[in-house]
Amino acid sequence: MLLHCGGALAQLSTTASIVSDYRARGVSLSDGQPAPQLTINYDHPQGWYLGGFASRVNLRGVEDSTQLVTYAGYAHLLSPGLSWEAGASKSFFQRGAKYEYAESFIGLATENLSGRLSYAPHYFGKKDGSLYGELNGNVPLNDSVRLVAHLGLLHSPSPQGIALPTPTYRADLRLGLNVDIDSWKLQLAWLAAQKKHPAYVYRDGGSPQTWVSSIGYEF
Repeated sequence: MLLHCGGALAQLSTTASIVSDYRARGVSLSDGQPAPQLTINYDHPQGWYLGGFASRVNLRGVEDSTQLVTYAGYAHLLSPGLSWEAGASKSFFQRGAKYEYAESFIGLATENLSGRLSYAPHYFGKKDGSLYGELNGNVPLNDSVRLVAHLGLLHSPSPQGIALPTPTYRADLRLGLNVDIDSWKLQLAWLAAQKKHPAYVYRDGGSPQTWVSSIGYEF
């Protein structure tokens, strides 16, 4: 995710999309199945932004549910081509309230590279806090096509009741191609992640390496 940055005018955008597999931080939240999604975002010219994201999910013990993520933050230019941001988000579930969590984040960005560090006191209901660091980059090939890359590392406690060293680490990688055609947004990406522990909340039992595609329309 690239950092937000205030523009000359306030901007409201809405994107409806469908993904072949809803993967977050390398693991499937839709049990390897397609998922419809909706994103609404508002950017204020002074740098403030807020929005919401909704998606179909399938977690362990929470089948065919909906995840809603609300977020807000502030971005500011430090110098031409360099900005910083800080904000927070809250993730809700239609069913499975025990998995709900809040997260705060800070980040830096240049035109084609961004980094963010996020902290959740109770990530997916875990007792102790989790840190997630990520780097995101993009290389424009022309006005409508971009190569994109993401590298993330999750630092979290072991699942409760599981005799594993604490803390645990989990890395994920995404390499993709984004195509924008007018208001249509297409992506094809290859994802790889370290295998999760079987006691984790995700139901995903597929390969830790997979291809994911998405198509969206921005209003």
